[in-house]
Amino acid sequence: MSTPTVTKASAAADRGPVPAGAPRPARRRGRNPVATLASHGILAAASLIALFPIAWLVYLSLGPDKDDYLHPERIWGR
Repeated sequence: MSTPTVTKASAAADRGPVPAGAPRPARRRGRNPVATLASHGILAAASLIALFPIAWLVYLSLGPDKDDYLHPERIWGR
């Protein structure tokens, strides 16, 4: 069974070339500042979660061997 498909490339080719002085489509003016702050907060938290194991490995590799198997509360002097 064969069905014809239309791709974006073929649809764009039907319109012809774009003139040099053609206006660009309007961009979104701005985002909600709360949404921007929330997305940046989520990305920052995800980055910290992703980088914590790497930082932990570096900390353990540079510290004395006796501290390798201690609970984190004892290492940070709580």
